[in-house]
Amino acid sequence: MRHDLSAIDDALLRLRRIWEAPSRVTTEQGTPIDTSTVLIVDAITRLRYPDGPAHTPVHIAEVATRLDVTPSTASRLVNKAVAIGMVSRTPSPRDPRAAALHLTEEGEKLAHSAQAFREGYLARLVARWSSSELSVFATLLTRFANEGEQIEPSTAPR
Repeated sequence: MRHDLSAIDDALLRLRRIWEAPSRVTTEQGTPIDTSTVLIVDAITRLRYPDGPAHTPVHIAEVATRLDVTPSTASRLVNKAVAIGMVSRTPSPRDPRAAALHLTEEGEKLAHSAQAFREGYLARLVARWSSSELSVFATLLTRFANEGEQIEPSTAPR
């Protein structure tokens, strides 16, 4: 079992590049876009759809939970995304003390291109897999991710 866990750990660390923004990605004005901005844009994209249409408001606290960071860290990362024109804030219809987060047109473009990049990379990785292998892998990886959301790393047995 220890060997398998070590192999999984190694594989996950080596696959981190799936989420790293390529250094050539920039805004239309030439400002580099870093991984944290891609993560913010992705979080907003994924959070707004489960509850309804694309205009469903998303709040900093939800982004913080999705990214497993503190609200202050999420706020700082959102501020960075706002500064380069990927995200906008409007008054929240649910909570007058909070701001609703929305993707700008540029943020929408980034969300689509980042997902297309990741899916294209994944398609190349599994190009020689059978559809049944891919299905089993997707099922197990989703289960693995779901379990990861239920167990805090600091409380995992050692």
